Amino acid sequence: MHTIKHKKSTSTLQERVSQHPASSIEQNTWRINPDNQGFWKRLYAFWGASAFTPSYLPAPLRRPLAGYMLALLLPFLTVLGIFYLKDIAPELSFVSAPVVLGILIVSLGWGALPGLLATLWGTFLLGFLVLPPHISLALEQIESFYSLLMLALVGLGITLLSTQVQRAHHQTIKARADAEAARANLSRILMQAPIPIIVLSKDEQRVELVNPNAWQAFGQRPILGKTLQEALPEYASQVTPVIQQVRTTGKEHSIVEHRVLVDQHNDGSLVEQYYNVAYQPLLASDGNVDGVIIIGSNVTEQVQARYKVEHLLAELDNFISVVAHELRTPITAAKMCVQISERKVQRVLGSQPQAEEKSDLLSLLRKNLQRIEHQLDLQNRLVHDLLDASRVRADRMELRPRLYNLVESLQDCVEDQRTLHPDRRIQLIMPEEAEIRIKADPERVQQVINNYLTNALKYSDTDKPVAVEVVLKSNAVSVSVRDEGPGLNEEQQKRIWERFYRAPGIHVRNGSGVSLGLGLFICRSIIERQGGRVGVTSTPGLGSTFWFTLPLSNS
Repeated sequence: MHTIKHKKSTSTLQERVSQHPASSIEQNTWRINPDNQGFWKRLYAFWGASAFTPSYLPAPLRRPLAGYMLALLLPFLTVLGIFYLKDIAPELSFVSAPVVLGILIVSLGWGALPGLLATLWGTFLLGFLVLPPHISLALEQIESFYSLLMLALVGLGITLLSTQVQRAHHQTIKARADAEAARANLSRILMQAPIPIIVLSKDEQRVELVNPNAWQAFGQRPILGKTLQEALPEYASQVTPVIQQVRTTGKEHSIVEHRVLVDQHNDGSLVEQYYNVAYQPLLASDGNVDGVIIIGSNVTEQVQARYKVEHLLAELDNFISVVAHELRTPITAAKMCVQISERKVQRVLGSQPQAEEKSDLLSLLRKNLQRIEHQLDLQNRLVHDLLDASRVRADRMELRPRLYNLVESLQDCVEDQRTLHPDRRIQLIMPEEAEIRIKADPERVQQVINNYLTNALKYSDTDKPVAVEVVLKSNAVSVSVRDEGPGLNEEQQKRIWERFYRAPGIHVRNGSGVSLGLGLFICRSIIERQGGRVGVTSTPGLGSTFWFTLPLSNS
């Protein structure tokens, strides 16, 4: 408090000096003399640093004025007591000792200036009241003079020494308070940091500090005070070599996108996380490693997002390749039929064709035209699948629901597939009801049924049957298509409804292999947009059953 006051007074004095006019400066040259100015600054600084108040006294006595009053009162009472005691006990020696004690009390409590005042005031009172006041060359009077001189010197020395001691004591207290404040501030910063921070001890890798972010990242487990192996065994096994390296070399080690498995839910299940981690050595005053600071930044979302983008780009590249191949296949087949027909026509027209040759030519042309039409139908279906997938993604797929009989629609689909595949056995298992009325888009529902049937026929052998079964429930109807194909594993069953997904290892066994991996994705969108559900049950090697449900009409 006093130091600040003296600094303010010093700055005020400097401002006043700087504001004096030239005439005033000439009259007060001692104020602007650099040597004098430096002396006064040092003097002010000394008195400011040497002024303090005792913290152990009540608040009213911890004021500078109390020190100055005590510097006047204590020597006066001490000398007054000595004055009366001298008449009672003339042999009393060391009469200045109580005065020195008072000077010591004042100096230790309030600093140099009150101590100096107590020294001068006590010396004056002792010489005026106790020791012979008149000047003489008598031995006793010379001894008294030297006693006063020694009192003044001892008091001055005690004042300066005790002031320095108290000053050092106060500086130590202030330094300790500053260190504690800095430690508390650093702890507050670490605890409020938006990233996980853990501080480990040197020898046992014991957790000395863990901030809330790190505590949350590790499932809010009790970590503080435990070794890393005790608190986070699954994490310790992954990072112990790195920590040992930092402790040995004393150099920072950073890992970008460090993959760690953490039991975040305290149930034994490990969750994959990615962190940018810095392992920083904690150095002691002698330069030796005193611990390790682990600072992490969770980048799991960024890494997963990047992996997802990379996966999508890979799927896009694969999709472009598949689209180019699948669209080129019908065109190539149609072009081949056209070329064969063209060469046959030229050969026949170049000669005198007989009736039999004309008949063969017409038969060939008819067959090739049918093949061309089939290839164009395949290409048209691929284009429609692409358009439907785009509409689904943009939420622009048009549905025209109306009330109709699902039984008739199912029978039409089955008959169409039997006509296209006369060598295949397709069973239709229906309930006894002649009508099953639903409100949906008939063309889109037929698209789903045909897709299920086409896949079942395509991925199963020609001698294996395909069954279509209809089951009535309380408020819905279920349609399923069962085949005896290769079947799907659990991972394939989860992903089979994704866009562009084609199950690896599942090959076409009958018919065309044209597929963009969009059919089931479109089927799911069609059914779910009309209030239904889709699903698949399958066992590898035993076939698959694809099903969908639609709500029955209340009418």
